[in-house]
Amino acid sequence: MGTVGGAPDGPARPSTAPLEQPMAVKILIVTGDAAESLEVLYPYQRLGLSGA
Repeated sequence: MGTVGGAPDGPARPSTAPLEQPMAVKILIVTGDAAESLEVLYPYQRLGLSGA
């Protein structure tokens, strides 16, 4: 008969698209020779906690 509430007629077909692998995230932290360890480690740790 048609659709009720926007539902399609018949059973849903599985997707034929290939499964995509998540892309690896790369982040470059640029520092100089005079950088203190915490100036580098703090942003590194925060990015890791955020899932980046």
